[in-house]
Amino acid sequence: RLVVAASDVYKRQVLLSLNAIKEFTYQEGYEYKLSLLKTKIEKPEYIVDAPSFEYKLLNTISKMKVE
Repeated sequence: RLVVAASDVYKRQVLLSLNAIKEFTYQEGYEYKLSLLKTKIEKPEYIVDAPSFEYKLLNTISKMKVE
C-alpha cells in the first residue's frame, strides 16, 4: 500500500495502490516524495465502485533509502 498526501488545502491523505500512479515505478526499500497530477475521471453515475480520480507522476521530489 502506498500513502499519498493530497495537495489540497485540507492536507488530506489518500490511500493508493502501487499501480495507481501512471508513469511511476515503485522500488521496495525506498521512501518517495512525489509531485502528482490529479485528474477527475468522467464516469457514468451507475458505476459506483470505480475510482473518481486518476494520478500521474509529474516529478520525483526525493527518493531516500530506508532501512
